[in-house]
Amino acid sequence: MLLQSDADISAPLKIFDPKDEEMKKRLRKKTHYGEFTEWGRQLIVTRNQKDEFDEFLEDFIVQAVEAAGCYYGGSGSNDRLDVVVELGRRSGDPDARLKKITA
Repeated sequence: MLLQSDADISAPLKIFDPKDEEMKKRLRKKTHYGEFTEWGRQLIVTRNQKDEFDEFLEDFIVQAVEAAGCYYGGSGSNDRLDVVVELGRRSGDPDARLKKITA
């Protein structure tokens, strides 16, 4: 039977710190830290017309968001669309993706 010494029992526990430089890649990915940080932006689109909102929304999703390889979530009404667009990881150049969507 193995017993821990008193020194082992009284040793302080290491608290998980996501800012730890020696964090393993698996933990960085799990906590979305470092190179696994995901970027997103809130976009508010105000339209001049209240008609054909469903067609506008479908075109926005397909031609802007999905064409840039992004995801979105949000809501809208006849003349306003308020969404959050997920732009991907830092290594995937989120600024270029945002420019594609807002062009």
